[in-house]
Amino acid sequence: MSLFVALVLIAVSCGVGVILGAGLSDGLGVGDAIAVIRISGTIQGGSGGGLFVAGGAYSDNIVSNLRKAAANGSVKAVVLRVDSPGGGVTATDEIYNEIIKTKSAGKVIVASMGSLAASGGYYVCAPADKIVANKTTLTGSIGVISIAPSFDELLKKLGIRTQVFRSGVHKDESSGFRPMTEEEEKIWQSIIDDAFGQFVSVVATGRGMDVAEVKNLADGRVYTATQAREAGLIDEFGDLAEAIELAAEMAGIEGKPRIVEYERRGLWGSLLGYVFRPSPVSEIEELLGLKRQPTLQYLYVGSQ
Repeated sequence: MSLFVALVLIAVSCGVGVILGAGLSDGLGVGDAIAVIRISGTIQGGSGGGLFVAGGAYSDNIVSNLRKAAANGSVKAVVLRVDSPGGGVTATDEIYNEIIKTKSAGKVIVASMGSLAASGGYYVCAPADKIVANKTTLTGSIGVISIAPSFDELLKKLGIRTQVFRSGVHKDESSGFRPMTEEEEKIWQSIIDDAFGQFVSVVATGRGMDVAEVKNLADGRVYTATQAREAGLIDEFGDLAEAIELAAEMAGIEGKPRIVEYERRGLWGSLLGYVFRPSPVSEIEELLGLKRQPTLQYLYVGSQ
């Protein structure tokens, strides 16, 4: 009994209201519906460990929810509720590709921005038929970042020497045990430039803008919703409820639409998720490249 009480207190302290049945979902009803799919937190690959993990925007879960919406004949529109600083390039692009497929299945897509929809958070909004943002939203941050820490000076001070055996001169270029050469910096910058070009293309295609116009906006900065609207990066101001109303109108749904929200794990799944959630230290290490694996990020680091 004491364990149950402790879990309930943890859930309450974290503001978990929807686990008790509140919220938007009306998945058991009949009639035309709008699916609300949330992309909240840092975008990461995988499923986050399944049922008992809370937090994070995991690409496998989001892709699965988009496929459910695409296959559901009663779902006429999808509202993407995005509150994210972005994240991994590959995970972000996986979500983007599934959004394109969902549109091809005939679903109206409306993006609803929360407090932050930056970098990869904007990337996944770009293909939407309409983008709605709160007037206090920060968005944009169109760009790519990769952090490669260097430990060689620290190792020297500690008297630690590493011996690396490699099959090619660039095999350990981002190991952190030695500085990158000028040639290696150029190699890595070319990778960044390629990912950046893809980001620019996604925005240009989704927003119907010229590539040069997007590049002029894509210096990595975030924009207020007002600035983003003036620049053509969003369409309207509004909250989630207004985004749902817009989606219903665009989909031709008469009357109040039925709302389907797939991310509901039930009482025990949500309670235990807060107990077994990933270590924030581990997540930060991965995002900042401190585990020495080179990663590309569509990530607004100003929010970390």
